Amino acid sequence: VDDCEVQGKAAIRRVSKFADQQCVPLGLLLGVVLSVSIPIVGATIDQAGFVADACIVGIFVITGLKLKTAEGKEALKSYSAIAYCLFSTLLLTPVIGALLTKLVPLQPTEYQLGVSIFFCSPCAINSPVLMSRQAGGNSALSLVLTLSASALGTFTTPLVLNMLISLEGVQLPVADMAFKLAVSIILPLVIGKGLQSVPLGDFAVRRWSERWSKPLSHLSNALLVAIPWMKLSATAHRGALSRAGVVDTLVMVAWFASVHLIYLVVNLAITTMLRLEDRALRATVLTASSKTMPVTLTVLSSLPVGVWDVGLATIPCALGHFTQTIVDASLASLWLSRFPPPDPSRTLVANASLSITSSCSEMTSLNDSCDLGSVAVQPATSGVEEGEGAAHSRRNANHGKTHGDEGPPLLADQENV
Repeated sequence: VDDCEVQGKAAIRRVSKFADQQCVPLGLLLGVVLSVSIPIVGATIDQAGFVADACIVGIFVITGLKLKTAEGKEALKSYSAIAYCLFSTLLLTPVIGALLTKLVPLQPTEYQLGVSIFFCSPCAINSPVLMSRQAGGNSALSLVLTLSASALGTFTTPLVLNMLISLEGVQLPVADMAFKLAVSIILPLVIGKGLQSVPLGDFAVRRWSERWSKPLSHLSNALLVAIPWMKLSATAHRGALSRAGVVDTLVMVAWFASVHLIYLVVNLAITTMLRLEDRALRATVLTASSKTMPVTLTVLSSLPVGVWDVGLATIPCALGHFTQTIVDASLASLWLSRFPPPDPSRTLVANASLSITSSCSEMTSLNDSCDLGSVAVQPATSGVEEGEGAAHSRRNANHGKTHGDEGPPLLADQENV
């Protein structure tokens, strides 16, 4: 009975750990099930109009509360990694994803729209840091990369979308998108970080956010899952969900996985050519290949009303996030197990050993040169001095034998030196 109880508790812990690590994908699946089975709940909440925006604001306020800028100060020295990640996230991967998506006739049209916007969004914020840590990469550098790309992506994403996406002749509201992204992302992030830095009560807000770090992460994930749940519930409640066929959905999932793998291969090839340090390379590849769902949802909420069904367009956002999470989690575990990064402590020990070896070699060379010098001088000495030296050496040898000590040959050489 005791063994069964122990095994049962161990199984519960494994399930709990898995659910904690994969809470976002599991939450998205639960949201899809609830949207299809009980759409009235999410549709009613969505009718309020401000709940989705409030969720996005809450996500980035929590991100600001949990933000630790001290971790990224050292990572700011990785100029090459930061520059390439910004280029790849904000320009290279959007161009690749949007142009390739035009070649695939995804149906309905909202699927095409959602996939294109998702590929044009900047990198995710939370998942790349976790994936980089899981793959043995530099998680502090990944944090710097995600924050930099998210801040710049607020202004570049609308321009990239307007340049790469053109559906049914509708002009995207670039200025409105940029303003809404700034208000919904940058401002809440600054507010959260500002609250953390208030010195009142011996930085009470900071200490509170550190104490409740795990619940805050779960709350942020719940807010993230709630947005597609509400939009999809509203679509199902209107009966428009029937336009999304099973085959079309499976094709879209396969397309997400294919493009994400292309991102990973391209970023890995270029970062290898740039000769980035191993841990920085892992963080850069995983961060530059990811895409964010909150920014995509914010862009969708900025689109003109009545042109597209935003609920259907949120399905690609959820499935894209789900697909890249599964692919990156598998890749990170495989990367760490098959190609573990070099251990900094071992590198330090190796460098110290190399330094000691070099010092010993220099000392040996010095002793050898001294021995050679003494030998070179001997022919120039007089016969009397040579005789005295030989007699002195014989006396030392006899003295060693008298005391039962053979005496190492190096001893005589040391005396001569």
